[in-house]
Amino acid sequence: MYVPHKNISIDESLMQCRSRLHYIQFIRTKQARFGVKFYKLCDSKSKYIHNFNIYTGKDKSDTGSASKNVVMNLLEESELLYKGYCLFIDNWYSSPTLYRKLHDMKTNVCGTARINGKQMPRELKVHQLQRGEAVVYSTRNMAVIKWKDKKDVVLLTTMHSLEFAETEKTNRYTGQKCVKPTVVIDYNQNMGGVDVDDQILSKFHTMRRCKKAYKKIFFYLIDMMLLNSYVIFKNHKKDRVFHIFKQQLAEEIIGEYLPNIKVSEPSNDSITRYTGRHFPIRIPPTPAKGSRTSKRCVACLSKCIRRETVFKCHICDVPLCIDHFKEFHEK
Repeated sequence: MYVPHKNISIDESLMQCRSRLHYIQFIRTKQARFGVKFYKLCDSKSKYIHNFNIYTGKDKSDTGSASKNVVMNLLEESELLYKGYCLFIDNWYSSPTLYRKLHDMKTNVCGTARINGKQMPRELKVHQLQRGEAVVYSTRNMAVIKWKDKKDVVLLTTMHSLEFAETEKTNRYTGQKCVKPTVVIDYNQNMGGVDVDDQILSKFHTMRRCKKAYKKIFFYLIDMMLLNSYVIFKNHKKDRVFHIFKQQLAEEIIGEYLPNIKVSEPSNDSITRYTGRHFPIRIPPTPAKGSRTSKRCVACLSKCIRRETVFKCHICDVPLCIDHFKEFHEK
């Protein structure tokens, strides 16, 4: 259904959850802080979620480190190796061993790295750089670049050299364009796919309060599915935003598969709600619930109060509790 663009990224995402699971994670930098961790492979341009894995506490194996296994599993399951893709990762996944292996599989890699990592040049610690300066150590297929901004930034790459380029930002003291290495510019542009997905899903989500973790995971999978369908839809029509797309999609599904559902039309408040004689009557029972039927009061619902009532207005045909019956017809 969808072929990713050239640049892809891998990062972890946290689904908010405080259930009693042995693989619940705590990540201080994430908005949810506590939750179930997802490893996601995303398209850097469109933010399409191409593949994902759920962390269950069993990442480590005898074949290699946990971070290396996560990257290789996501790429192998997605069948993106040997196709010339450019992968962007952060310092938890980066290692020279992984970069060499992916380079042999015709996949370029770029990402931040830890200066104390295994097989990293020890000479990087010796260089004390001034702001704006950079130093590079390279082999035939790989280069490590240390650049001084506010603090030292170390990046490992198989597709960049030490070249500088101007950015859109200007120096407030000199008024000149800021200059950065091209590897830093490319990393900043292509690494934020997972973070943008989390930002979109946090605003318009289908999650409901429940104690069971598997239910939350189910709703989260629906959110990712909707986001992917929105990305495919957006390639053809660019005049929709995500929450409007979800609303129209729900209406089309209801109309297609549940055509017998009657949607009550909003009444004219100026005629019926504030005029005439309104009396409370009991909500008629249904065969499913037996002799008594209750519904949520519309006045309490507008105030975010969960209260059910067995009465409704015989003219407005809306469920109302006795406490708000007069208020609903006067204000």
